[in-house]
Amino acid sequence: MYILPIKKVEKSIMAPSVANTKLRNKQKKISSLEMKNFKKDLIKLRKFVEKNFEYIEHNFANKVREVYYDKKSKKNIYGATTDKEKEELKEEGIDLVNIPWVEKDN
Repeated sequence: MYILPIKKVEKSIMAPSVANTKLRNKQKKISSLEMKNFKKDLIKLRKFVEKNFEYIEHNFANKVREVYYDKKSKKNIYGATTDKEKEELKEEGIDLVNIPWVEKDN
């Protein structure tokens, strides 16, 4: 099962990021080629999910429960849920996977 989280974005005051030279040298720099390849892989994953999973637009958490507790159902679904709903599902023993949902035309 796949899940796309719904998150509220808020601004906050932050200190500027100042790294010393030793730390900066240890950090791996990602080349634009690596980034393009990573994006291609994420787009392939998105296409696979869209082709092989049913999109549940409304009441995703309830549908997850339905599929999970019906042992005969082998349905693959994906959709969005809130952090609260995800936590409730986790408390029931239902683990969901978050995947980055990259736009195809970016």
